Amino acid sequence: MKTVLVRPALRERLQERASDELVDMFAEAHTAAAESFERHLVEETGKIRLDMSKLQVELLKWSFVFWIGQVAAVAAILSWVLGRGR
Repeated sequence: MKTVLVRPALRERLQERASDELVDMFAEAHTAAAESFERHLVEETGKIRLDMSKLQVELLKWSFVFWIGQVAAVAAILSWVLGRGR
């Protein structure tokens, strides 16, 4: 992480102790924001994974429906073709 420095003019006006506390305050705010962002990121990633798993189940279900329809269509065509030959 980049070190935050108080500019000399501001440090001179605030004095040493206040300048150090200002730096600490910004460091704490940055840490809190980073933790909040990471927590939110984990929550959203979990939601996306759940949605993807639901989508995968739906895709598999519709694939089976398609395959069954194809088998039925081929069986019907074969039945019709073989029935005409008699």
